[in-house]
Amino acid sequence: MDGTYRDIAELEAMEENMVSCAVAARALGMSDQALRTAARQRPDLLLVRPHIYGSRVTFARNELIGAIKAANLQRVTDKELFAELLRRAPAGLLQQELTRRAAEEGGKAR
Repeated sequence: MDGTYRDIAELEAMEENMVSCAVAARALGMSDQALRTAARQRPDLLLVRPHIYGSRVTFARNELIGAIKAANLQRVTDKELFAELLRRAPAGLLQQELTRRAAEEGGKAR
């Protein structure tokens, strides 16, 4: 992966209403496992609501296309995406996570 989002022509050419996590990840320029993990652990940070059925994760094709176009993500780098995700995260989320991990390890938060 070169760190930029892919052309969404593949999504637009499909006829299915729902697409697999692998197809959605290719359109987003990321690994399917990373997208699957995000869908399960932090779906609130994704552009489109994932549909989870047991071990399967799918996305609504039209919603995904619309979200990618609306966010103009065709030319966004991974660093820009990470910055956007941090901007969307609730205030203090990083500190809460560090405190939680420190408590689990029996240490102090940094």
